[in-house]
Amino acid sequence: MDYVALREKPRQFLALTSLHVAEFDDLLTDFAPAWERYHRWHTLEG
Repeated sequence: MDYVALREKPRQFLALTSLHVAEFDDLLTDFAPAWERYHRWHTLEG
């Protein structure tokens, strides 16, 4: 079975996220730094 990234299937990506790939990428640029800061202090270990 060949692996195909979800972002290469726009209809499935839209169904899963309710966003188009470009919209998701725009949000990702804003949320990625916040996630990195949060994840630095909050881990699964506590």
